[in-house]
Amino acid sequence: MSVLLLPFSELSLPPQIDVSAGFDRAEPGAWTIYKRDFPDNPSMPVIENKTIKIHRRPHPANQTREFTYWHMITHDVKKGVKDESSRIPDTKRLEKIPWARPLLSNYSHPDIKRWRSVKHGKWSWYVWHAKLNYLLVLRDDYDGLLLSTAYCPAPENIKDYHTQWADAKKARHTF
Repeated sequence: MSVLLLPFSELSLPPQIDVSAGFDRAEPGAWTIYKRDFPDNPSMPVIENKTIKIHRRPHPANQTREFTYWHMITHDVKKGVKDESSRIPDTKRLEKIPWARPLLSNYSHPDIKRWRSVKHGKWSWYVWHAKLNYLLVLRDDYDGLLLSTAYCPAPENIKDYHTQWADAKKARHTF
């Protein structure tokens, strides 16, 4: 297996999933990688002494896949409209599934921006590799951090994420 070496960095990531044949053909391979990287056992990454957890229940849009996974490879039909049953496939999200675990396991790497902020009355934790533009979102849970989703911020929103990180740094909400 080849490894993608990032310029000016010791952090290496596995190759992205080839999505040239389409989402439906690439998805089973992504599911296999996800199940390998986020197993049903205690060997999950830890961030700031908080174990990362996964929503294992089936997702309403695809009963054969776990909630967290399906959220990581699909997006809302309409921005701002939260309808879990109508999420649609997103090849940009799918191809980056192999990066989720390594980024969480190496969250303190200098190439990764990490911060937390209050959203809807709970802390949200962000792990973002800005150079590769891949963001993982976790939510505070009673006994750890719940991996909520992962995505590539739209180009028009990247400046906002840099600002959020800078504001969190000033407020000492980085980790």
